Amino acid sequence: MSPPAFAVGERVRAKDMSPSGHTRLPRYVRGHVGVVDIIQPAGVLPDTNAHFQGENPRAPRRSSSCSPSGA
Repeated sequence: MSPPAFAVGERVRAKDMSPSGHTRLPRYVRGHVGVVDIIQPAGVLPDTNAHFQGENPRAPRRSSSCSPSGA
């Protein structure tokens, strides 16, 4: 697996997108700026596991916080 794309403390911006289907990016977060708080280890992707397509582990996950002003 590749290393995380972002580091703890780094500023990030969530994509501002409008997909027609399900997404794990809540609408209220789209387009906002945040700071990476923690890098979590890779985990099982629940979508593929629920449909019996294997665990399909993904790259390390990030957790970030957004300021209310988006600054």
